[in-house]
Amino acid sequence: MERSVVLLRGINVGRAKQVPMPALTEALEGLGYTRVRTHLRSGNAVVDHARPAGRGAAVAIEDAVRLATGVTADVHVVGADDFRAIAGAIPFPGVADDPSRLLVSFLDRPLRPPPPPPSAAEIAPDLVRVAERAVYSWHPDGVSRSRVPAAFWRGLGASVTARNARTVAALVALLDG
Repeated sequence: MERSVVLLRGINVGRAKQVPMPALTEALEGLGYTRVRTHLRSGNAVVDHARPAGRGAAVAIEDAVRLATGVTADVHVVGADDFRAIAGAIPFPGVADDPSRLLVSFLDRPLRPPPPPPSAAEIAPDLVRVAERAVYSWHPDGVSRSRVPAAFWRGLGASVTARNARTVAALVALLDG
């Protein structure tokens, strides 16, 4: 049995794309996932499974969520070891002092090679570090005031879903629990 983190992109923001967590749990269990534990209302779940993780699993979950709720959302399935490695690589120690403003943006596919981040002068005081499976960003003035251009995110050529460092830590705790 393996354990993974399931991340839904862009749900339960405002009134659009509402996915109740009991419906998500039921959809995941209907696909054979066990020990389904959700965190917050933003589409985070930790699951145990025998089936392979990856894009095929993500597509099956996308279909199950759409059938159960009518909501279409990109899904990222990240294996436990990969999730812990991404969480353990969070940069900006001594600078990023508010976990709600430090984001980990998970990618649905590896970036090989990772592209360069936007120039520091262009985005200051924000900071960005690009890795193969995630983009880390620090937004001292708040995420809603991010200076990272939308063109950077579009240029990645990958589906991206972000979680703040507090949520990432909580999901690691669920993985280990």
